[in-house]
Amino acid sequence: MSVYCLLCMYIAVNWLPDSKLAELVYYPVVGVIWIFPAMKIVKWMQPPLDR
Repeated sequence: MSVYCLLCMYIAVNWLPDSKLAELVYYPVVGVIWIFPAMKIVKWMQPPLDR
């Protein structure tokens, strides 16, 4: 997760055009994409269900 956050910041600072429209598209997209690796981490951390 830390690498993902740093990568997103690097892209935003160095490659994102100086445009409000680009920011309006970029930040929500990268804000949603982090959910997928986070779900895998949470599933990995959960103990197995005893049934």
